[in-house]
Amino acid sequence: MIKNARYLARNLVGSFVWSYPALSFFSNFSDRIVRREMEICIEGFARSGNTYLVAAFALANPMTRVAHHLHVPQQIVRGVKLGIPVVVVLRSPVESIASLLAVDQRLSAEVAIWSYRNFYRVALQHRQSIFLVSFEDLIRDVDGAIGRINERFNARFLTPRQARISEQAIRNRVVEMNAEAGKPELLIGIPTPERALLKDGLRSRLASLGSMKQAEKVFDACRKQCD
Repeated sequence: MIKNARYLARNLVGSFVWSYPALSFFSNFSDRIVRREMEICIEGFARSGNTYLVAAFALANPMTRVAHHLHVPQQIVRGVKLGIPVVVVLRSPVESIASLLAVDQRLSAEVAIWSYRNFYRVALQHRQSIFLVSFEDLIRDVDGAIGRINERFNARFLTPRQARISEQAIRNRVVEMNAEAGKPELLIGIPTPERALLKDGLRSRLASLGSMKQAEKVFDACRKQCD
């Protein structure tokens, strides 16, 4: 109950323009929230490849100030309002939510599904001003994804290849980022055999929930907007 209440509260606070600034008072959010001095915002629902993209981007562009990892809709809204590039990573609800529940089984599936719909509905509302990239495209070719970000926003961010950053260096940075956040080994944003087995059962459970149909509709609408 406590876990779900805290998760839902954070998502509600991050869903409204009048309450969103309160997140800046939390130490673990203060350096990741969108502010005027930020140069790019990278967001998405949890377990959608956000850490991988942020790690790759930050290694290739170490001096660039990046807003990231709040997983709340107002990050998108605020970034668009300030005129900074906003990148939203998109992964299917069954995969991202199953992955989220695999690392925290205390979380309610219904709460996670609501959060997913809430986040990507806002992304759809701002689809003309943001860059949507699919999880699959990102993992397959992060250099290409950052190249398309440059095209979309007329920017000159370096890709890992241009900065001579290896795939292993990116994966190492993902591990470091999670360690810095105080997450246990299971929370590291890299697939593990143990989590894969757990996710198999979670996928079947999620597929049986009626609320997943609405999440899938939002996902399909977003996927059509992916560049």
